[in-house]
Amino acid sequence: MANQSAVVWDETFYAAEDLSSKQFYIAMSTGISGTNKLAGICTSSTGTGLLAAVGILQNTSSSTHAVTVRMLGRSKCVASSSAAIAFGAYIAANALGRAFAVTTSGDRVLGIARSASTGASGQLIEVDLLGGFNYVIGG
Repeated sequence: MANQSAVVWDETFYAAEDLSSKQFYIAMSTGISGTNKLAGICTSSTGTGLLAAVGILQNTSSSTHAVTVRMLGRSKCVASSSAAIAFGAYIAANALGRAFAVTTSGDRVLGIARSASTGASGQLIEVDLLGGFNYVIGG
């Protein structure tokens, strides 16, 4: 699986929780501590404001250390193990911060699947990220 993109937008956040086993999970901004942006795992496809997905973690870190979040471009992402994802599906975060295909009105789209998954545990897919401009289905 190639992980290439002509244009990427990566931002540095600080881990608001232990993210040491969360590489390629979907991240959200959890606020600001001083001048540092904080990141945690996104657990909702309908979140707004601070609860909305902003990108995908590119590395791992324990709490309070820097992490890189890809916000625009192509990234690997851990897929949900509860259902298959088709190529071209709109992607959002499930309750575990993994990618799943969304079609429900009100769901916020983080990106578009550029590879498919069968729903098997631990699969990685490629996602073209929309750059933090979460498209809302039916919105």
